[in-house]
Amino acid sequence: HHWKECNCTDPASKFDESEHEWLFKETVNNPSVEVVGKAIYYCESCNKEKEDLSYLSLADEKIRIEATNLLSYTGKEQFQGVNVYYGETKLNLNEHYTLSENNRTIAGDYTLKITGTGTFRSETTFDYTIAKASLKVMVDNKVVTYGDEIPSYTVSYSGFVEGENESLLTG
Repeated sequence: HHWKECNCTDPASKFDESEHEWLFKETVNNPSVEVVGKAIYYCESCNKEKEDLSYLSLADEKIRIEATNLLSYTGKEQFQGVNVYYGETKLNLNEHYTLSENNRTIAGDYTLKITGTGTFRSETTFDYTIAKASLKVMVDNKVVTYGDEIPSYTVSYSGFVEGENESLLTG
């Protein structure tokens, strides 16, 4: 039903959007233009349609986020790369979304914040991990017979990154 009386069925009258009660009809994916998608609404009384180009949400079930790289500790600042898709359409960084909280150095679990821009009006998150680097510890083989004096053992390490060394080891 209309919010108030209108003349929308009269072709000679001026169309006033505010006189209609708009009901959701469908979404349309349109990758050939800058707008990634749109919602179409219609008036049940007169069947007029209108488009809303600002409805898209990064929380929409059609949004898919994929990591583009796996991260391991390097001692240097790293960035988690992602591809964001709306259905099968790949969205563009800085045109459809921005990334924040994405520069990390230390191994651990993190959350990347993805904020919509343009037609996307919301934000979502993506969890990722910087894995610990592997450190190899090698001890020289020694043969000891019961009662012999305990030999001195030597140890060597490989896998330190970015100028780190055994002085950082504890335990």
